[in-house]
Amino acid sequence: MTALGLTAAASFLATLAAVPCMMWLARRLNIVDKPMHRKIHTQPVPFLGGAAILLGIVVGAALFQTVAGELRAEEASKASLIVAAAVLAGLLGLADDKF
Repeated sequence: MTALGLTAAASFLATLAAVPCMMWLARRLNIVDKPMHRKIHTQPVPFLGGAAILLGIVVGAALFQTVAGELRAEEASKASLIVAAAVLAGLLGLADDKF
């Protein structure tokens, strides 16, 4: 399997494993979308799906840098900036879900 294929599979599996954990955590911390007159759902729907996806991205990025071998400093720097931006966006999304 290529480095890219391994990274994609690991990202998918990390996200798949994180979704039920994030659902449980969202219910436990009451980070849910509550039913209202403008909503079609009748029970609270847990947020934090974005956190599960972010975890998959971080796992994939870390694994790719490990498996792909030597990345040029410029490429590694760009990848780190992209992951940092994704983490920042994820934290803003988490704050939005909570508040």
